[in-house]
Amino acid sequence: MDNKVKGLMKVMHQAQMVDMAKLGIIRLDYDYPAAPGDMDCADSFEYDVFYRCVPGLTFGICQSGKMEPTVEEHFKKAVKWLIEKKGVDGISGDCGFMMYFQSLAR
Repeated sequence: MDNKVKGLMKVMHQAQMVDMAKLGIIRLDYDYPAAPGDMDCADSFEYDVFYRCVPGLTFGICQSGKMEPTVEEHFKKAVKWLIEKKGVDGISGDCGFMMYFQSLAR
C-alpha cells in the first residue's frame, strides 16, 4: 500500500472517530502499568476513552459493596466530571465489583 492510500485511510479513520461514542471509565485508587487489551489502557480502544480515578476506592471497598461517605462523594464527582466535562456517552468501571455501585452512578 502506498503512502497516499495510507494517509487517506488515516484521515478517514480520524473522521470516523469524531462521530464515535466517548467512553468514561471509573478507576480504582490503584496504580499499575496497563497492558494493551486491558480496560485501563487507552490503546485498547479505537475511540476516545476518559479515565477518572476515585480517591479511596479500593478493590476491597468494591468487593464489599459499601463505600464510606467520603469515597461516595469522590465517586459522584468522578461520574459528574466524566459526563459534564468530558461528554461521555457511557461509563464503565475497571473492576467488576463496581456493579454494586450502578444505582449510585445512575
